[in-house]
Amino acid sequence: MNKVPKAQCGLAGMIANMAGTLSYPPELFEGELELGAGVTVVPTPGHTPGHSILRVASGDDQVLLLGDLVPNQTIQFARPDIRYVLDVDHDEGVKIRRCVFDMLASDAIPFFATNMTETGFVRLKQSGNGFVLRNG
Repeated sequence: MNKVPKAQCGLAGMIANMAGTLSYPPELFEGELELGAGVTVVPTPGHTPGHSILRVASGDDQVLLLGDLVPNQTIQFARPDIRYVLDVDHDEGVKIRRCVFDMLASDAIPFFATNMTETGFVRLKQSGNGFVLRNG
C-alpha cells in the first residue's frame, strides 16, 4: 500500500481485501498471458496498475473484453486523445485506448466494455479522428 498513490488507496485496499480471500496467492505476470482454450490476458496499462483486457478466440473468430478501458464511450470514442482524470498514467491511457480502438475498428472485432451503455458486443468504425459504433 505504501507504493500506491494516495488517491488510489481506497481501490487498492479493496483489491487487497478481495485478493486476501483467495486460497492461493495471485501470480504477477508481464506481457500477454495465455490462460488456455483461446483466452489471453493482454496488458493495457495507463488506467490502473495491472489493467488488462481479455481476448477470447476460436479459430479466426475473436472478441475482446475491455474492462475499464472505455471510461466514457461518448467522449472516448469521439475524441480518444482526451485524457481521463482517473487514469494513473494519462499519456499511456490515451496511447493504449487509441491503439486498441484502431485495432477494433480496422479488424472489426466485437467487444464489450464495463462502462458502456450497450449490454452486448459492439463494433467500432473510424470516423474522422475518432470512432463511432458500427451498425450491425
